[in-house]
Amino acid sequence: MQQDVMADDAWRCLQAQHTPVALHACGDLHIQLMELASQTGCQHMAVAPCCYNRTRHDNYQPLSSEGKASGLKLSRDELGLPLSETVTAGARVRRQRDTSMARRLGFDLLQRNLRGIDDYLPTP
Repeated sequence: MQQDVMADDAWRCLQAQHTPVALHACGDLHIQLMELASQTGCQHMAVAPCCYNRTRHDNYQPLSSEGKASGLKLSRDELGLPLSETVTAGARVRRQRDTSMARRLGFDLLQRNLRGIDDYLPTP
């Protein structure tokens, strides 16, 4: 069965015994499917989300209580970073990525030296 999960009547096609599957579920598509499946009582689902930046929201909207409590703020541009493949990116994007990686590596080396702990620390 195929169904547009963004359609107003999508919930009518989904029942608790179903296992929804969504491949290449761009942006809000995977979120809508997860919400519908949860509301319907589905026990299982298989979702391969992508293109997180294709959303109606200006910023990332966490779904979990931990995510909501974290205060994490990601813009559409930041959500699109995984899509900027080096092999297909233009020269400007490659330079930006190289600069970002150099800064990240520099921060990593600095924090290890200053803290005296040889462990990864997320960038602030």
